[in-house]
Amino acid sequence: MKRIISICLSALLAAALFASCADTTPPATSSPEITATPKVTDTPQLSPTPQATEAPVDYLDFLSIDFATEEYLGKYETYEQFTDPEAVEGSVERVALSTSTELKDFKFIRINTAAENVDDWFVEGDVLHSLPALSPGKPLVIEMTFFGEMPTRGISFADESGAVRYYCIAMSGKDGSLILVEF
Repeated sequence: MKRIISICLSALLAAALFASCADTTPPATSSPEITATPKVTDTPQLSPTPQATEAPVDYLDFLSIDFATEEYLGKYETYEQFTDPEAVEGSVERVALSTSTELKDFKFIRINTAAENVDDWFVEGDVLHSLPALSPGKPLVIEMTFFGEMPTRGISFADESGAVRYYCIAMSGKDGSLILVEF
């Protein structure tokens, strides 16, 4: 039995050595390769000019949300204030939305998250408060309640092109900070 195993191993080793020594390069051909001669034209060929495209604007570079503490509000001379009619006494959070650029047609909205069809989730519901614009130096302070884990409130505004942008207002599950998420 040992002899059969040693013969099989020897045959396997010989086959491996033979395969590694084999020449895998293709044989040379006797016919020369034909190469195309480049065609010369009198008119210069121009490559197309690349089209410049603008990167999409990230409005979170201009828009921020924070807890409206006395220290935070002390940085401003004045601010708008609104109390959500569904805010639950004892569970009210004061949040401040501020911007470094004017955001037109600014709205605080209810977000539809109770729809049976998932495609209808995260769509604008009722407008709870609106401003012609949210301006730099004058934040909007909202007294609101965070109901459960799903965001139920958000904001919308018109961008430079007139398109409406939507963000939900949420609280981070990691550290409790306030975040805006575009939808």
